[in-house]
Amino acid sequence: MNTNIIMYGADWCHDCMAAKAILEEKKISYELRDITDPIHKDEYIEKLTELNDGKRIIPTFVIGGNHYPNPKPSELHNLLEKIKNA
Repeated sequence: MNTNIIMYGADWCHDCMAAKAILEEKKISYELRDITDPIHKDEYIEKLTELNDGKRIIPTFVIGGNHYPNPKPSELHNLLEKIKNA
């Protein structure tokens, strides 16, 4: 499945690790924007906080122009199923 999914996260974030595992289990491609990336972190953090009213909520997903801050695993499964069936 090739869907345009962006995930803002960090390698130390347990919720991000769980979300990545779900995406990989479902074989869904995504772009990870790691907010600790030494080159792009300022850009990624600026966009992340813009999406979340000034808060750094990770993981945050951007899918089809909508954003989803830190969905629970069940919510992420449901969201990915909707995308898959769309």
